[in-house]
Amino acid sequence: MRLHIIRHGDPDYANDSLTPLGHREAAALAERMAAFPLEAIYSSPMGRARQTGAYTADKQGLPVTVLPWAEEVRLPGGVPDTDMIPNPVAIWNLPAHMLRECESHPDGWMNAPSMHPPKTEEKFAEIRSGWEAFLGLYGIAYRDGLAFAERELPRHDIALFCHHGLCLSLLSLLMGIPATVLWRSAWVAPTSVTTLLFEEMDRAQINFRLLCMGDTTHLYAASLSDSNSSGLLYNSK
Repeated sequence: MRLHIIRHGDPDYANDSLTPLGHREAAALAERMAAFPLEAIYSSPMGRARQTGAYTADKQGLPVTVLPWAEEVRLPGGVPDTDMIPNPVAIWNLPAHMLRECESHPDGWMNAPSMHPPKTEEKFAEIRSGWEAFLGLYGIAYRDGLAFAERELPRHDIALFCHHGLCLSLLSLLMGIPATVLWRSAWVAPTSVTTLLFEEMDRAQINFRLLCMGDTTHLYAASLSDSNSSGLLYNSK
């Protein structure tokens, strides 16, 4: 079983929808996803994610199930100590050195002042709870911090259409590393595909294996590769 975590297409944030470019990206993505035997499609409740997922859902004749916990991470904005970008910014767009400083906080990165404690901890608890409920749909339950399959897993793939912040935050929980590490070091471009393998181990334990991250092969195939860095706030040239 594999889960494809897919970021929405190029966004019109003001209207929570896709730009014309975003629609072209989503159409290109649907062609790429046709190669995968999807069993189910899930989406954030936000418009830009649902519009992106609709292209793949229509092509594969599948419904889209909305997962409220998969919305973009809503936290108070951060104030960067730079004049390169306007204030405030989404917390994961803080300059890399500010995010790195959070990782050395004596009470853990979530308690660094930039993370607005206890709001970040509360949000990650919400994501974890939603993820565990989602796994329950497939008969997977956590025991002592480890995931176990309580019935046979499907042999098909599933897809989740969501957001940059949510994707990296979820990966941080599964990989056991501070989200700030991924926020400052990783980028998932619009309609990029991040794939997790549900690796079945001894005694029915499930290990979440990252097969690829931020793949945009479909954008190159559709001559849309120039949009790979769309949304980055700092100089990406």
